[in-house]
Amino acid sequence: APRRIRDRAAGGIGISRHLGPRAWVLLPIASSGRHAGGMDAVAAAHLARARELHQASRWEESCAEYTAADAVEPLAVEDLEAFAEAAQVSARGDEAAALLHRVFDLRVSAGELDAAAQVAFWLWWVLLNNNQFVQASGWLKQTSRTLGAAMGNSLWLRIPEAMFQATTGHRSRAEQLLSERIEEMTSGEK
Repeated sequence: APRRIRDRAAGGIGISRHLGPRAWVLLPIASSGRHAGGMDAVAAAHLARARELHQASRWEESCAEYTAADAVEPLAVEDLEAFAEAAQVSARGDEAAALLHRVFDLRVSAGELDAAAQVAFWLWWVLLNNNQFVQASGWLKQTSRTLGAAMGNSLWLRIPEAMFQATTGHRSRAEQLLSERIEEMTSGEK
């Protein structure tokens, strides 16, 4: 565990540093190679850089740093989502799809079905953009089985169906699918 020292001058590696009346930052302990939050120090450094690059929309560099961090220690779900976004924007569709599969599995395992439905939509979208139409269709069917009937009304899962209806000449059905769900969602807000 990191040592806590209440000395403003003490700020070396492995020592808590006092930044204000109630703010403390736990720095990594050099000898153990582990970050104060439990993450490997090397992975933590790559992850911090990846987040910074992602925020700056430097997608390729962000992907490289996320890859390095993930190779040392599996990324948290939020970082996997950011990594997938960077991969998709960098035209790394296959990598984005693989990352979104991991995110989906993590969300389902955590019982976060609404978030999983949103991820399912984005994975479907990535597959479409990769011209993997059969896989995209199969993914929606697998998602429905995985998430169950309770998620059938998810707006995220209705969007693909509405797009299919609209592109096959059934625009009124597409509008109906989305407007019904939007009506359900907004009626609960009143």
